[in-house]
Amino acid sequence: MTERRFRHRDEEITVEVERDGNVIVLRRSDGGGPLRLEACRVGTAEYVLRDPDDEYAMHALFAVRDGDQYWIHLDGRTHLLERVRQRGSGSSVPGSLVAPTPGTVDEVLVSDGDTVQAGQVLLVMTSMKMQIEIKAPHDGTVSGMSLSVGDQVAAGVALLQVDAVAVES
Repeated sequence: MTERRFRHRDEEITVEVERDGNVIVLRRSDGGGPLRLEACRVGTAEYVLRDPDDEYAMHALFAVRDGDQYWIHLDGRTHLLERVRQRGSGSSVPGSLVAPTPGTVDEVLVSDGDTVQAGQVLLVMTSMKMQIEIKAPHDGTVSGMSLSVGDQVAAGVALLQVDAVAVES
């Protein structure tokens, strides 16, 4: 079983993926709501999607992959899922955020010592005419922030760190 992270609009979803032949079992593992589906490949990009708890709930699903982007057509709607990968080797410190690609810092929205919440935008970069939001992976406190607007960063370089908030028991 492998765990994968995807971005759909502004939401990040963690999914456990288990393969058994042509059947793929998906389970949402981030606590964000139920998801347990089975997808059976019936063509190059066509699947039959079913809920194993409801034998009558079946849907045709079409999926096309382009790199880390997955275009999914289901029930008359098309969705774009982007695979979220931990890139670079700038730091192995837990909570450390690295530049996903070379770019320029456009906005710095936090300072050392700031308390942030999971998903909060911490800084914005531009790379190849695209804006990239660097978001907090969890609640915590910012440390190691030494960037300024206009700074150039290479892929894999540690940008800052979000130290997890200690939970009192």
